[in-house]
Amino acid sequence: MTFAEASGIKAYRNLVKDMTALQLWYITNVIKVKKENFAVLLNHYSRIYTYSNAYHKDVPAERNPDWQEIVAKLKENWLKVGNENFPNSSWSILQEYIEPKIVPNINKAKKDLAKSFYGFSYEFHHEYFGPAKPEFLTLHFRNYFCPDTPFHHISKLIEGLLKVIEHALQERPDINHIQCASWLNNIKSFNQLFPDAWIENSQECPIGGNLGWWGQFIDRKNQLHKKNVAKFKQTKKFLYPNLHCQCKIQDLKQHLEQFQQSSQANKSQ
Repeated sequence: MTFAEASGIKAYRNLVKDMTALQLWYITNVIKVKKENFAVLLNHYSRIYTYSNAYHKDVPAERNPDWQEIVAKLKENWLKVGNENFPNSSWSILQEYIEPKIVPNINKAKKDLAKSFYGFSYEFHHEYFGPAKPEFLTLHFRNYFCPDTPFHHISKLIEGLLKVIEHALQERPDINHIQCASWLNNIKSFNQLFPDAWIENSQECPIGGNLGWWGQFIDRKNQLHKKNVAKFKQTKKFLYPNLHCQCKIQDLKQHLEQFQQSSQANKSQ
């Protein structure tokens, strides 16, 4: 939960509480969960498992007996209080499982951001879509400049991406393509960092419990994005799809170098 960075304990607790209630609202009021598929939909559409101390990275939610006990308690509460009261009333159940993770999550988030390239980090992961599924340089992004917007720091973002390419190719010179799945790919301030092929090759990811979808409800200060939440509850639709984008690494490198040169030229005028 890397969005914990810069939040502080009280603020981060409030964020997780708000995000938990929002995701529970979604499965009860939009997905229209039923008694027989409560656990399946909770695990698929929410991130609540990852918030809890039952979470283990290598153990899927449906195979984790500790988490299934928590799910049973949530289901019992839902059947008792109904859709309207369920999202907010469930915090009294979840709090004891989430509280122990708050400080470790904040500390991990700070450490991860400190070693990132102005918010960009990477791993090597198979292509999210496509029959061959070759390994891609896979990009992740968090707001390094909180509480400011990262898009006031375009030159640093360019520098960070170029550093990602440099370091990644030192590790894996055989990798030719880069990918990223995020709601941010819809935002011009973000996708301008990439060549045209980035958006031209985009496709919408299935809705799921990941930051590619739920990150749009966290603002630049790492708090609940109230405006986006209000629109979401009004329309019962995500404002931005989670877009999977990709391009050739060398095309991105060339684009960034040209972007950098253009930005520097504009500053000198």
